[in-house]
Amino acid sequence: MLKRALEDKIATLNRVVSWTDIIADLDALTETEIEQDGKRFIVRSAPRPAASLGIRATGVALPPTVRPAIAIDQIKLGKCSATPAAWRKLSLPIKRFTKSTGQTRLRRTH
Repeated sequence: MLKRALEDKIATLNRVVSWTDIIADLDALTETEIEQDGKRFIVRSAPRPAASLGIRATGVALPPTVRPAIAIDQIKLGKCSATPAAWRKLSLPIKRFTKSTGQTRLRRTH
């Protein structure tokens, strides 16, 4: 049912893309947490074409490509004006990468 609804929305954009390509492209989205000199940032990968089309068709906005990392205990979802309501409803498994390199720290989590 949801698959069909998404296909219909993509059709309204005069585009055709396979469900398999959308899922593969969404799975390829990653986030990297970087810490340097006590400051933490999250860097998101660019969505591949099929994921970009699927996301655009649903009207959901991805977070910015680079944004400051915020500790979980600092987030108040009910009062967070920086997070669109539609984004809170969407739950995507985004991979995070981590690697320690001197003062720069990257972390990978699933």
